[in-house]
Amino acid sequence: MSKIPQHSDLVRFDYECDELNGMELACFFEYEEEELGSVDSYGLKNEPDYPASWTLIHVYLPDGTDIFGILHEALLQDIHECAVDYFENQKEDY
Repeated sequence: MSKIPQHSDLVRFDYECDELNGMELACFFEYEEEELGSVDSYGLKNEPDYPASWTLIHVYLPDGTDIFGILHEALLQDIHECAVDYFENQKEDY
């Protein structure tokens, strides 16, 4: 039985971490869809557009320990970039 908590409202991405001897980290992301700002009757923007975004929320070790708060910013950025690339490639497959 997995010790990693389930987050039904988040998207899971498994990341093989070279810095931790190839340990697989379970990473959970929150997805926010693109939001288009409103326009007036002349077509001028009232509000800005916001692109779709992925936000890393949790990073779990195999034993279920959340290490998000102690990871170096460069590693968090690498996890984020790999995950977004993966998610975008998965979207193209549909």
